[in-house]
Amino acid sequence: GGETLKAGAVCNIRWNASDLTGINKQAILFSSDGGINYSIVAENLSAWQYSYSWTVPQSNTAAGKIKITAIDYANQVASAESEAVFAIITPPFAAVLAPDGGEQFYNGQPIDIRWMSSGDSIVPSEYTIDLNYQLDDGDWQSIVTGQANDGAYTWVPSGISSAAIKVKVEAVKA
Repeated sequence: GGETLKAGAVCNIRWNASDLTGINKQAILFSSDGGINYSIVAENLSAWQYSYSWTVPQSNTAAGKIKITAIDYANQVASAESEAVFAIITPPFAAVLAPDGGEQFYNGQPIDIRWMSSGDSIVPSEYTIDLNYQLDDGDWQSIVTGQANDGAYTWVPSGISSAAIKVKVEAVKA
């Protein structure tokens, strides 16, 4: 407990469990409301598994908890939960809306790039956008940096010849 985790990151959950009759199976549960309600992260884990690589959900919270439940061969259930709450924040991200694949572009032809950005309490004016392109799975090249986060930019490529152009949008704290 007490940590701040980033949504989408992988967090290693570790625990110990034992029982005189032997553990049959285990489950991991997650709560975003301080332990009032739980959802299943993983179930039917083996008796010998004591760690789990958890992808932190897109769930902004200041009251996250993890609960481990073990069931023995006599169907007795025991559980333990995080001693303290943890926070999850959603880092800013941007997603390309257009071009979205399959379009044909020609040298000197304007390309309208559109995106959306979001994240934990993101205020678009507090972030700028860096646009990059990639030809034929090569290195990423800059189109523009520090672009206003207004969701659109028109790019006129020059000297580019490829049937496989990818566009990447990155939100950067201004």
